[in-house]
Amino acid sequence: MGETNRFGAVTLATIQTWLKDLGATAKVTPVIDTTHQWGIDAHDPPEAMREQVIARDRHCVYPNCTTDSRSCDLDHIEAYDPNGPPGQTTPENLAPLCRRHHLVKTHGRWTYARNKDGTYTWASPYGRTWLVTTFGTVELPTN
Repeated sequence: MGETNRFGAVTLATIQTWLKDLGATAKVTPVIDTTHQWGIDAHDPPEAMREQVIARDRHCVYPNCTTDSRSCDLDHIEAYDPNGPPGQTTPENLAPLCRRHHLVKTHGRWTYARNKDGTYTWASPYGRTWLVTTFGTVELPTN
């Protein structure tokens, strides 16, 4: 078995057939280490970092959103400061947000954090919180 970006698990025979059918237009990319830690001194991540984040988070990480991460913006969880320290753009500080939820986060006073286990905790401006995992979203109890 192998895995594709958009079709999930498929047999290697199926992949071989696709490559044969595509011929010279086929593009095979290397395996991406989704745990590689690195940073750059610019706002926009390089393509390799974008691919790393997209491979790690397969969809928008806003609560209950299922928009494919390839269609998303990459958001700085902690806002990028052009006068701030070097290395602010890292995979750990980036997350895919669809355009709608990127705007909600940027202009709607929503906040979120990436947890050490790869989940995300979101807080609305109304006091409600959610935990977003690869399996779905759970609203957290209020205190």
